[in-house]
Amino acid sequence: MTGEDHVVIMARGIETLHALLHSESELIEELAANNIASLAHTRAGIPAALVTVGAMERLISLLTSPAELVRSSAATAVGYMTFNRGAMRILLTACRRNPETYQLLFANLSGGKISDTFVREWEYCLTVGLPSQSTGLVPIDHQVMPDHATSQSTLINQFKTTTIDTPTYGTTITEELMDVASTHRYTSASSVAQ
Repeated sequence: MTGEDHVVIMARGIETLHALLHSESELIEELAANNIASLAHTRAGIPAALVTVGAMERLISLLTSPAELVRSSAATAVGYMTFNRGAMRILLTACRRNPETYQLLFANLSGGKISDTFVREWEYCLTVGLPSQSTGLVPIDHQVMPDHATSQSTLINQFKTTTIDTPTYGTTITEELMDVASTHRYTSASSVAQ
């Protein structure tokens, strides 16, 4: 087996495991999550590849499965995946969107491990009162408009707001304080509907 063959086989295996996470059979989902948990803490590079194919998002969604063994296997896999920085950020975002995700993870994490860094970051978010991402904020769609004065394109916001309320901090951010070219701007759902 050459080095290229090894890479191709690993890639196919990752794709197969990811596909099995979407099975209609709870047994197959459980076994796929167990295999991911085993690989995530024994093989370097596997967690990053799993993040790339979107397995982390599916594992997080399996935390709400009606089958206890699927939830337990998914929690174990998610726990081991948190040692990968990319996977940890995905989980942190999911927990901020739905804080119950954190409780589901720990309620179903029987014998697995989880990154202390993730736990500390989540506790920090709670301590400083970072707002949940489920507070009705939606991303603003952006479009690229050609700038006829130059040959470059500029980013123009499709929707503009004058203020964004942040009740957690009790402050208001004005349009002038925000970076006009930012792609991470949010507005309330009510502003978009207007």
